[in-house]
Amino acid sequence: MLDEAEQILARVAAAYAGCQSYRDTGVVTSTMHSPRRQWTCSERFSTRFVRPGGFLFEYHPWIARSRWGHYATWIENGRARRRWSIRPPLEDAETLHSALGAAAGVSLGTSLRVPELLMPELAAQRSASPPGPARIVRNAEAASQNCIVIGLSRPHLGPGFEEQVWIDATHLFIRRVVEPRHSLPPPPPGNRIRAAQTAANSAADEPLEDETVTIYEPAFNVPMEPADLLSRPFPP
Repeated sequence: MLDEAEQILARVAAAYAGCQSYRDTGVVTSTMHSPRRQWTCSERFSTRFVRPGGFLFEYHPWIARSRWGHYATWIENGRARRRWSIRPPLEDAETLHSALGAAAGVSLGTSLRVPELLMPELAAQRSASPPGPARIVRNAEAASQNCIVIGLSRPHLGPGFEEQVWIDATHLFIRRVVEPRHSLPPPPPGNRIRAAQTAANSAADEPLEDETVTIYEPAFNVPMEPADLLSRPFPP
């Protein structure tokens, strides 16, 4: 028998998987800590979805020197397409899941979290560690905003770490996700953006810690036009 936290998560999953359309805008804020300094970067994203077959995810990462990048993946005429401003302008993706997975690191997980709830078949395409224990976390600020907080065990962040997910108690959508401060490994060599951000703010051999807060402004079952589901080139 599911406990209360697992029952809430099951209801959230059913709400996303059963909606006819979905739209969100959001901001993910990462605060990095090194022995010498602390710095914060906030980046924007959005998701649009219409069942069946309409989807668009866009992310705007900070590149350098006040420049913003643009990553987008969407479905056009039944094909997954993507555009990445630091690469050739437009290309077909092997699958929608591969296009979203390619953005998982730079988007700090936002490219997968909600799309995999909207389209559970995407989650089935990747091998992930079984979810850890879930529990209800008492949080006065969340309660004042009509939110329930679920703590999810995240061993990859370190022993005893948990991610906190704020869930709207009325509509069952995700409002906020908080990753607590945790140690970071060095950026992968291929992750040019994160490597550049790190190099600009800390020495290569300095230990780094990160805490991340993702804020969602979501809505279920909203009207959308076909043009709302197609990406447009982002000005440099």
